[in-house]
Amino acid sequence: MKKRPDIIVIDKMRYFQKFTVHQRVQSIIQLLSVAFLGLTGLPLRYADHAWAQEIYATFGGPALAPTIHRAAGTVLLCVFVYHTLYWIVSFYKNDIKYQVKERRFTPKTFLKAFFSQTMIFNKKDLQDIRDHFKYIFFISAQKARHERIMWKEKFEYFAQYWGITVIGLAGLALWWHDELSHVFPGIVLNAAYIMHSYEALLAVLFLIFIHWYHEYYSPEKFPVPTGFFSGYISEYQMVHEHYDRYVQLMTEAGLHAEIKPHH
Repeated sequence: MKKRPDIIVIDKMRYFQKFTVHQRVQSIIQLLSVAFLGLTGLPLRYADHAWAQEIYATFGGPALAPTIHRAAGTVLLCVFVYHTLYWIVSFYKNDIKYQVKERRFTPKTFLKAFFSQTMIFNKKDLQDIRDHFKYIFFISAQKARHERIMWKEKFEYFAQYWGITVIGLAGLALWWHDELSHVFPGIVLNAAYIMHSYEALLAVLFLIFIHWYHEYYSPEKFPVPTGFFSGYISEYQMVHEHYDRYVQLMTEAGLHAEIKPHH
């Protein structure tokens, strides 16, 4: 498959690639599955409220909504497992395989390769967090200059590993409660219910009040987050959120003289 250009120009405006088609397909499937999970699961927590009853009835009520909920949960877990395995295989093929082949595989080279992965927290992220708080507390006038993926995005990325693991395992326990009740005491199912319910509520609140603002409602992205649909983000957003990556791509394209200042 032909590699998509890092920079494209549409109507005299530059756009920079952030996500591949493969990444966007995974994100869209995840978005849809989480939406169906929330719409068919959250009403159960507030079953005595009229709005919850109406939403639940829209998805077929007790006869159909549980099936939709379990199907969406299965899809989400499959995407989660697929993404994790894909990352492990890519990490091995692109880094570890060559270390083993060239007989230079050691714990040190492994850790160096691991922390060089795009989504893994590294020293630069710690520096960016420090610079971010220095800026918002008026200690410094210089904003943090992020790379392709900023520390906030990495935090949200790994939060999913905690959230999906807890919700998924607890959800499976509740799904197969009859079988598990013959193996584990009842307190295990009670704990699974509490974990599933409260972690799901936390996830919904986080998505609405933090993730959606950062990805959709913030001034540089509103009203349409172009990166989610096309894989490319605007030059304005690139300068605002990923300045180090912006400078790198502009320099590689021979556009160093047209680099905009970090606002």
